[in-house]
Amino acid sequence: IIKLNPAIPGKISERKERDDKNVKFIFMGSINNPDDFFMKGGLEALETFKMLSKKYKNITLNVRCKVPEDVKTDYKADNLNFLETPMEYDEIKKLYQNSDILIMPGYGGYFIMAYLEAFSYGLPIVALDTYGVKEFVIDGKTGFSVKPSEKVPINDPSYPANTRSNKFIKSIKEKDPEVINALVEKCSILIDDQKLRKKMSKECQIAFQTKYSFDKKIEN
Repeated sequence: IIKLNPAIPGKISERKERDDKNVKFIFMGSINNPDDFFMKGGLEALETFKMLSKKYKNITLNVRCKVPEDVKTDYKADNLNFLETPMEYDEIKKLYQNSDILIMPGYGGYFIMAYLEAFSYGLPIVALDTYGVKEFVIDGKTGFSVKPSEKVPINDPSYPANTRSNKFIKSIKEKDPEVINALVEKCSILIDDQKLRKKMSKECQIAFQTKYSFDKKIEN
């Protein structure tokens, strides 16, 4: 039996040293489905970034996702950009190349494309330890994973198919302070330690080359 991992086309993208000292976060979701924002951890990402911004002045976050208007109003900030219009692939590519960390603390198993794209561009991932995440995010190696909220029904027999239900989305909107604090702690480690970011970046690209590229899948 040979296990075939999910894969995407493309090669690893060499990371270029940037002149600015800003640490740039990115969150990826759907620009068509508003519920995607909550299910993929957008609310946790924004709350985490809000907390981080009280401590750090050199961070930015690009949110590539359809975000509810009331949420955008609540979290509006100069170092936060909401990108909701259609983008060509070259623009998406540039977005990844100019980012340092993918923050995607979601609750379902539907982030594969964003994870693999992040790996190909050498972005460590900060995520929740939910369905399927440990397949990709090796804690302390290709990113960090945080224990999810006990308030969210991930132990329900219907999980992860229930992640788009009203009950599930409602539980996410409650925002668990323990989860947010844990995410802030992990993100702070990456902000403070540039060497660790570079080390994880290399590990992410190695993982892409050896597991998740089309070439490797075809070979298997």
